[in-house]
Amino acid sequence: ARVAQVHGHHYTELLEIEELVKEVAGELSAHCKKEELILFPFVRKMVKAKKEGTELPEAHFGTVDNPIKMMETEHEDAGELLRRIAKLSNNYTPPQGACNTYRAFY
Repeated sequence: ARVAQVHGHHYTELLEIEELVKEVAGELSAHCKKEELILFPFVRKMVKAKKEGTELPEAHFGTVDNPIKMMETEHEDAGELLRRIAKLSNNYTPPQGACNTYRAFY
């Protein structure tokens, strides 16, 4: 936000990069919560049931393939956002004479 605010008037791509960074950060935060609260606990239950030879309780999401497919799609979506950032930033190459904050951001 700081780099976009200071330099966005001259390097307008920074304004779009700022929005993309916010978007990918929000998506990844939600994604990690779903993994930690839904997918990983279910995988642990699967492992435990197999070790103990017990039946796995039915999950509200059907088979484990469903959340895995969703997670894979979210990984692909985040990758696309990161590719867009890389393209806008000339593969994270700051312009000649960029300040330290700008260079550190990239």
